[in-house]
Order: sequence, then C-alpha cells, then structure tokens
Amino acid sequence: MFEGVTIQAEELRDINGRYDMTARLNRNGLGGQTFSRHQYNTTDFADRPVVESTGPYIMQIHDSLRKLSLALYGESLNQRIEPVDQVGIRQAYREFRDLFLKLYEARVEAVEAEDKEV
Repeated sequence: MFEGVTIQAEELRDINGRYDMTARLNRNGLGGQTFSRHQYNTTDFADRPVVESTGPYIMQIHDSLRKLSLALYGESLNQRIEPVDQVGIRQAYREFRDLFLKLYEARVEAVEAEDKEV
C-alpha cells in the first residue's frame, strides 16, 4: 500500500551527508539511520570516537509513519484498510514522511551548530 511513498534510507543518507556531524554515519555504513548523541560515546584504542548503531533503522521509522497514517483512519493493520481509504492513507504517510525529514534535518542542523559553538 505504501509503495512509491515509503521513506528511503537514501533520504536520510542525503541529509546526513550534508553535515559534518552526521557525515560519519554515511562513512561507517549507518547513513540510513537517524543521528543519536549516544553514537559517539565510546572511543577506540587511539582515543578516536567510535560510531555505534543506536539510531532507529529505516524500517523502524517507516513502521512508525505507517502506524500514524493508519491510526488516522482508525486502523492498525494494512489489510483492514478499505480501498476507498488507501489514497488518503498514502497522502497522510507522504506528509508525515516529509515532515519527519524536514524536522530531522532541522535537528541535525541545530546539533551541528551547537557542536561548532563548543
């Protein structure tokens, strides 16, 4: 039902790649995740920050957006959706996805600015 509107890891990689703070996620194969302040809490033997996978994976984000979209129509399972409601649910998902990506980028931008102040 969500084919063509599903949030993609590439969308997060694109945002993460624009900022120094999160570009490390892309370099470490974690670009399809959201940034967590806890991802750099440890260091290796040379005292370099180690990236840990603590942010939600893209499928977890998709599932959250899917559940919100379905909840607008009083459902929690895709198979219970009436055909007449599918267009509205897809539109709701698209809007939630776009808002999520906009808010995530604003957060990353704010964290990067905060990091540069320190």
